[in-house]
Amino acid sequence: SDPSLVVSDILRISTDGTVTAVTLPEMPAIANAVSAAPDGSVWVGLSNFGDNDSTGQQIFGTSQLAHITADCQGNLTSTLYAIPANTSYLTSLTTASDGSVWYALAGDPSFTPPGQVAAPDQIQHATLAADGTLSIQQFDVPEPGVVAGTSTTYPDGLALDSTGTLWFGDE
Repeated sequence: SDPSLVVSDILRISTDGTVTAVTLPEMPAIANAVSAAPDGSVWVGLSNFGDNDSTGQQIFGTSQLAHITADCQGNLTSTLYAIPANTSYLTSLTTASDGSVWYALAGDPSFTPPGQVAAPDQIQHATLAADGTLSIQQFDVPEPGVVAGTSTTYPDGLALDSTGTLWFGDE
């Protein structure tokens, strides 16, 4: 994979053009989804594409969430959270008015270790508790009539309407 895609920073730019970086723990991934929460924090979706870890072991399609917060002095920190469905690619995310985050995962055979079946396409809903733990609900995206182990759907483009109903596209 392309080493230029390795994430080390998430950037923000203010209306006056000031750029600030938040350094994330190094992982072979790209930040492919970002959404601001009502409390001023930011959720970032990270996916890797079958790179090798520091020991040379191949990592297949692992996705994570990064939660970026600021303290009262404006210092930014990030916390990484592992998410279920380790052979999926996080395609998009959006935050709800309560600060929880919804995200889409595409189960892709190309991110799956040899001999294993690709994870199902899913929508997941994560809620952050006051103690910093992440509670996750998983919802499979149905694929009627599709041969097991293949992925013909690609959930993407999430949006919440005023009633809290989640809408998403399916390529």
